[in-house]
Amino acid sequence: KIIEVLSEGEIEGLVDGLKSVFFDGTPVQNADGTFNFKGVALEFREGTPSQSYIPNFTSQENTRSLDNREISQQLGAVVQTISDADVNRARVTLGIPQLFYTNPENGDMKSSSVTVKIELQSAGGGYSTIVEHTFSGKCTSLYQKSFDIPLPAGGDPWDIRVSRVTPDRTTSNYQDKVVWVSLGEVIDAKLSYPDTAVVGLTVDAKQFGSKIATRGYLIRGIKCEIPTNFDPVTRTYATSGPGTSGGVWDGTFVRAWTNEPAWIFRELCLNQRWGLGRRLGVNNVDKWSLYEISLHNSEHVPDGLGGTEPRYTLNVVLNTREQAFKVISTLASSFRSNVYWSTGQVTLVQDSPRDASRLITLSNVEDEIIDYESADIEDKVSAYIVAWNDPDDEYRLAYEVVEDTELRQLIGWKTKDVVAYGCTSRGQAVRFGKRLLNDQAYASNAASWKAGFDQADLTPGVVVKLKDPEFTTNRLGGRLLSATTTSVVLDEEVTLEAGELYTLDLMMRDGTVESRTVTTAAGITDTL
Repeated sequence: KIIEVLSEGEIEGLVDGLKSVFFDGTPVQNADGTFNFKGVALEFREGTPSQSYIPNFTSQENTRSLDNREISQQLGAVVQTISDADVNRARVTLGIPQLFYTNPENGDMKSSSVTVKIELQSAGGGYSTIVEHTFSGKCTSLYQKSFDIPLPAGGDPWDIRVSRVTPDRTTSNYQDKVVWVSLGEVIDAKLSYPDTAVVGLTVDAKQFGSKIATRGYLIRGIKCEIPTNFDPVTRTYATSGPGTSGGVWDGTFVRAWTNEPAWIFRELCLNQRWGLGRRLGVNNVDKWSLYEISLHNSEHVPDGLGGTEPRYTLNVVLNTREQAFKVISTLASSFRSNVYWSTGQVTLVQDSPRDASRLITLSNVEDEIIDYESADIEDKVSAYIVAWNDPDDEYRLAYEVVEDTELRQLIGWKTKDVVAYGCTSRGQAVRFGKRLLNDQAYASNAASWKAGFDQADLTPGVVVKLKDPEFTTNRLGGRLLSATTTSVVLDEEVTLEAGELYTLDLMMRDGTVESRTVTTAAGITDTL
């Protein structure tokens, strides 16, 4: 018997009962319902504050010896009484000194059997059969077996009666005497482990020889606050029904298990027992920006095997104490996000497609200087070796090699080991490696410039449109001298070529960037 802590509570629980319990990597129960191990009993507690204790785990036991009193039909049943109202279970230990049948013709010793019955009476209310057991086989020395009999609460005193069902033998060819060895009065350890998800496991250890089996549990873990209209299994948002208003989420939450990383991040920030909830409140974490991130995370993309899966999924165990910012930053990295503190809030910015929200030209850059840095090709790698946890191999580490074949031809075989945090999907591991290669190829340049107060509100993750004549043959950006709803006057003339399509990007007064198609005829002009 063993009690094991699975997680901080409350969790959803085992994925599929005993099929989700493993001894040395082998499930207790197979998918077809058959069992690989015998005599396994399991009690589970989700980790609620007021959960009940797990019974049948001993805190105290008082054993009363019965001096191997014989149980026979001739002598009659043997009765013992337990009067202590605190006792939870009776442990009846019976013994078989010898069990065999001797063939009178040739003296061969063969197996035999004998059946006994254990009955319980509570407060004189009449006996009921609790156990009827048959000892079968062959032995020449004392064999003992114990039976735990639950005692109904408030039913004291309890009378336990043991009787022999098999008729007494009248010949010496049969040796099948049954004796009552002892009676144990067991008081359970009434520990409920509040807010802790635990299992109480009982199993016949003889199946594992002299070693203790390694246990494993496949669970759906911590329950988090998730949007009311969110299905954590299909990873979809409903547009009607509970939790919606006008076809979108109304801002309300329910508690449920999820592997959607944005809402796990929020729970980590706000949980007062194991998160940052004693320092952060609901107003310090913007649920609406997390909602937008979650929509991107939950979008179904090809899984590389002919199907689809959510873009980002997080399955991870947090079991070590770490600096808080490191923990939330690592978790945010699992869905391509960075964390920073701004205007009294924990702010997440995700590397995901979005429109530009600012225009940068030489006209709003100090000294009209933009400096550039780029990664040297010698610092690049041609392949990433991505570590992830494979659910088909007991969630052991697996490695996926993602390479850039063209770059490999230029610089040879250069690799870098990386970890896809909380990743349990091969498809997601491949996408992780491809994004790193994509960043290396297309996002390895850095631009820096000095700006005025008109850019003081820029924050990490903002997308800008950068117009620099260094990369073009003429000037493509500047300021407006005046504007109406249908035309603008530029701060310098531009040349419009015949047959070309031109688009004007404008930063509006509210800070947004809008684009308009230019309909002005070809020629040189400062008015569009």
